[in-house]
Amino acid sequence: TISANNETLLYTEGNQDNGQTEIVTINLSNGVKSVVTLENNRFGAIPQFNSTGDKIVYASWRSDSLGQMSTPTISVYDMTIGVTEDLQLGNEECWRPVYWNNDSEILYIQKDASTGKFVIRSYSLQDHNITTILACDYDIWDITISPSNRYIAYAGNESGNWNLYLYDIKQKTTSKITNSLGDEWDPAFGNNDKEIWFAGTSGMNNGIFYLTLD
Repeated sequence: TISANNETLLYTEGNQDNGQTEIVTINLSNGVKSVVTLENNRFGAIPQFNSTGDKIVYASWRSDSLGQMSTPTISVYDMTIGVTEDLQLGNEECWRPVYWNNDSEILYIQKDASTGKFVIRSYSLQDHNITTILACDYDIWDITISPSNRYIAYAGNESGNWNLYLYDIKQKTTSKITNSLGDEWDPAFGNNDKEIWFAGTSGMNNGIFYLTLD
């Protein structure tokens, strides 16, 4: 992902198979590379900028002396002071954080202890309250927020494969926006709430696809 001022590239780098992935930034004007997750055997994945590009939120975990990884949680890195804060979200694994509501909250997915399914929750950076936004009888993954902050697009595995869904935060309704025999994931909105880009596979074909919502 790229910061709002188009100056910094942010991505995950490393060995995904053994969980040793780092959060990396590159200054696009001078080529300087920085690793966010250097300290205390910290690793991370799937980072996102806030709207001003000075904070990074990502899923993080640590490795102990035996190489065992801790349960992933959500962390916030402040680029202006070089400090990381781990959010207090409970004991269940968390992934896919994104800033929301004028950067006052963070949306993320977390495995629900009672059902074992991933649900969407929000964490308030102001009062530290946690709210469940959406829980389904299937796993949720790859959440993203529309430009207006009204919709959440996500991948859901309802019937043995991954399709894309749209959740209307205001109306509290969900609609299925792809229905294929393949898999679709990693949705991203374009310039407005009607444009969605996503990755997918269908038979021998795989790549990046685009759809326009009604």
